[in-house]
Amino acid sequence: MANFFSFQLFRCQLFRFSQDVPSWTSIAVWTASVLLAAGLGWSRWEKKKTRDKYLAELAAFDHDHREKLLARLNPGLQAEVRQQLMQRYGLS
Repeated sequence: MANFFSFQLFRCQLFRFSQDVPSWTSIAVWTASVLLAAGLGWSRWEKKKTRDKYLAELAAFDHDHREKLLARLNPGLQAEVRQQLMQRYGLS
């Protein structure tokens, strides 16, 4: 009788363990989500790094050359770049 109860206890614990194991579908979904989040984070980081590099190059130019380059940009981006140059480098 004792063996029967220990077997039932083992079977009950085994069944509970099998419910805790994630399915391959959930593993695939979580893996895809992690890769997508990493890709989005990477692209935002690259965009910020490129913008910082562009601002540093603009700050290194003389005033006339910087104004020529800024005149080529659309007005919204031009205002944003001017604002960033003022905040970061104190340039107009």
